[in-house]
Amino acid sequence: MLDIVSPSNNPMTNPDVIQITIQEGGGNFLKGYMNWCDDVMRKVTDAPALRTQEFKVGKDIAVTKNLSKKLVFVLNLCFLPTNFAEKLFHSTTMQ
Repeated sequence: MLDIVSPSNNPMTNPDVIQITIQEGGGNFLKGYMNWCDDVMRKVTDAPALRTQEFKVGKDIAVTKNLSKKLVFVLNLCFLPTNFAEKLFHSTTMQ
């Protein structure tokens, strides 16, 4: 929850964003807006996300059988199937 108010997540208080905005004359915001417009149009038209055809299962992304029927436990580093996360955290925290 605190990430929302973090200075680094606000373009007006993030020194990196300020520096790039000055260097690009605001072009970074224009590029971001254009990317957002593209995302919205793809969502509205049910078009696939940009460059998804470039990903190969087993090389760039991993899948698991029936993953869509299971909840996924989200960590900053990875996504874990819930049943695996329960075993992992139960065994480490309950000892």
